[in-house]
Amino acid sequence: MNSGQGRIVAIIGAVAAVLALILAFPAFGREMGWWGEEADTATPSTTAPGPSTTPVSATPASAQPTPVKSTQHGGGNGNQGGQPTTPPPPAGNPYSGPANLLFASPMTSQGSLAWGHQDGGMCGYAADGYHVKGSSDYSCHGYYDLRDLTIEVKVKFVGNSSVGVTVRDDNNGRNYFRITLDAGGEVTVSKIVDGVSTTLRQDVYVGAKAERKLAITAVGTNIRIYVDGSSAAAVELTESALSAAGGISFLATGCCSPTERVISDVRVWT
Repeated sequence: MNSGQGRIVAIIGAVAAVLALILAFPAFGREMGWWGEEADTATPSTTAPGPSTTPVSATPASAQPTPVKSTQHGGGNGNQGGQPTTPPPPAGNPYSGPANLLFASPMTSQGSLAWGHQDGGMCGYAADGYHVKGSSDYSCHGYYDLRDLTIEVKVKFVGNSSVGVTVRDDNNGRNYFRITLDAGGEVTVSKIVDGVSTTLRQDVYVGAKAERKLAITAVGTNIRIYVDGSSAAAVELTESALSAAGGISFLATGCCSPTERVISDVRVWT
């Protein structure tokens, strides 16, 4: 090989080496961490970025806030129309007195510790209630050993009769408190101490009516009488003989001809 040919071979070798270096240099730079993968492939954009054209999606229905349902007074018992419903009867004592319901009965049959059939049918049960017959303070005895209490009874007068209810009755006829109500609407409040009767009130009139609801509340020395749910009279008892526990009795009151009264729906709170 002459010198001219040697130079040509050298030149060709140098060009091949340069080409190999050019081709290998980007891969070498990536390996050395000088630039990223896109350095040899990305073409710079000459277009200025414009506003995004991607539509904003509406909030899905499931993500919307749940409306708060307003509470309709009186519509809580399945009444979808929101109309007021009739409230239940009071669970406790509707009068001012003890709240524990001891006894409740329609008085059509005898219950535990309640009033019984006494004295040849003068006091006895029937389909419409407890009948008290006779006159002149004939007594039908019931609960005993009660001091602070409320008793409520429904009374039906047969003819021109009257009824008496006693509390704190010593069962000897000598000490008790008595309320008397007649068919004409006169209320009489009395106390009997050591066998002596004293009238405390005889000026209360509630009008004539064949059926009444009568209630007595006795708490401590205070006695209050209600007729048809309204307060009719109030008295205070200071005698120690009337401060002790005693019984409840129904009286057949009157002075002249035999009469009858029917007692039903009795409730006692202690």
